[in-house]
Amino acid sequence: MAVGAVNNDNKQKSYVLPATLLGVGVGATAGYMSKPYLKNDELTDSFRKAVKIVIEEDTKDGAKIISKEAKAALKDIDAIENIEDLKRYASESKIVKKINKLFNADTVKELSEQASFEEAKKLFKTFFKGSDYMETVAKLFKGKAALLYGLVTGSVVGVGTYLVQKFSNKN
Repeated sequence: MAVGAVNNDNKQKSYVLPATLLGVGVGATAGYMSKPYLKNDELTDSFRKAVKIVIEEDTKDGAKIISKEAKAALKDIDAIENIEDLKRYASESKIVKKINKLFNADTVKELSEQASFEEAKKLFKTFFKGSDYMETVAKLFKGKAALLYGLVTGSVVGVGTYLVQKFSNKN
């Protein structure tokens, strides 16, 4: 009788650990792939606050997280003379493509539909300056969601597997 109990425990452990790890992996992937900074296709208030805090903290010491690509874009935008060229330039930009994918947005359409060309130009410059901050904070939000989803899913799957093994082997 004692040998059966020992073997049963070993079987449980051999199923519970892989199931838990699988649950963590699936949950973490689901959390990372979700867009926790969007709600109804709009940026959440917590995301906006986090970006503002990151910008304030980074610029307080004079340091700025602005990529070479964003700096180049800021210079290029100054030379643009009309809204069509601005739209074309922005739509070809790697930064815009990356941010559009991240936020399920059409940044060029949204920013170019402003009252005037000069206003749209200012908005694009602000966008390029802030794009690196938005991407950094979005990755933090995705990492947090991945951690939470992974822990919860792994725990549920692990405990569920343990309980199924424990009660299915009883006669």
